[in-house]
Amino acid sequence: MFSIDTQIVTGGCADGRPHMGPIEATPFQGTPSQGELDARDALITAQESLLNVYRCMFSIDTQIVPFGCVDGRPADGHISSEPNEAVNPTPGMGVQVNMGRANWTTGFIQAEIYRNLLQQLGYDVNELANAMYAPRNFYQGMANGQFHFWANGRFPNHSPFFGETGLTGLARPIGYQMRSGGVEGVVVDKITADAHGITRWDDIGDNPAIAALFDRDDDGKADIMGCEQGWACRTVINDTIAANGWQGTFEQVSGSHSEQFADSVIRMQDGEPLLQFVWSPSAFTAVLVPGENVIWLSLDNPLAHHRNAAVLPVEQCPGQPCKTGFTTADIRVVARNDFLEANPAARRLFELVVISPLDVSRLIHAHMGGGTQYAEKDVKMAAAQWIAENQDNVDRWLAAARSAA
Repeated sequence: MFSIDTQIVTGGCADGRPHMGPIEATPFQGTPSQGELDARDALITAQESLLNVYRCMFSIDTQIVPFGCVDGRPADGHISSEPNEAVNPTPGMGVQVNMGRANWTTGFIQAEIYRNLLQQLGYDVNELANAMYAPRNFYQGMANGQFHFWANGRFPNHSPFFGETGLTGLARPIGYQMRSGGVEGVVVDKITADAHGITRWDDIGDNPAIAALFDRDDDGKADIMGCEQGWACRTVINDTIAANGWQGTFEQVSGSHSEQFADSVIRMQDGEPLLQFVWSPSAFTAVLVPGENVIWLSLDNPLAHHRNAAVLPVEQCPGQPCKTGFTTADIRVVARNDFLEANPAARRLFELVVISPLDVSRLIHAHMGGGTQYAEKDVKMAAAQWIAENQDNVDRWLAAARSAA
């Protein structure tokens, strides 16, 4: 349109000094005539028009300096693209964050991961060893302004606490740290499941011959190594058996869960069939690993209040939709709205972080003695290991958080 020769450079003045984006304009020799000034203005107008096209096409930030460098020195005769202002690596610097932690050990590592990542963004986050709370106490404290967030929300389980503590409208779940991460149910050893086409409770309960494979006390019933006396899960298992008319093919064995679990593992290693109640994340699913040596059993007709399906891959739960017979929880960050609004970097981080329940189970088993023998340094070590093993994702999340600030 104007036959104007332009070039994008990142250099500066002819002698190497930085400039602010001049366009090509040969310095006048002596006093310029009016014709020369008019020609110069026409050139600048034309190049500004062309530059607007560049801005739209390439999203570059430029500035026109017609006569040369900002200090008056002659320009090298090129258009410059100004780099975007550097991203602040520590947008949380100077911000004190009050964080809570669940009082169940299977939530410790996730909490420490978030604490570590926030510190990398510059936030000053409290130590968590003395910040452990049961859900109702935590949510009441958050409603009172004591806490900014925690990483241990379980939904829909924790939803009632919002109304009960006055937290509704003050805080919200954010991100999906573990979608369907809080899973509990019965697993079956993969060898027996594959050999007999077992994917559901129904495949055992409706077939006495299959049920007999899991009989440990010679009464013809499949023995589920289940929950201890007083645990809610014991009632759920018994009610599920009764509701489906399986009293003749299933029986729950109640005792020390840890002892029964250890016995089940030994029996499975010896080639015996296995039906074992477990939950995730936990050290149990680091030994009995869904998709590797066991699978989750699904259920055609769970109890009315336990019908939501876990979002699990088919290799971990072949009986899709994966209704384990227990309410499956999404594990999510819960944060105060005012904190999220004031801290877009933290908000973006909370939106992005995803942690595998099986990773946490493995780390609990490796670093925390199955969740029973540990020190705070072990929790920190486990979190640091997870971050190192997932560094590529972590770097992307932190970059996005910094860009959001």
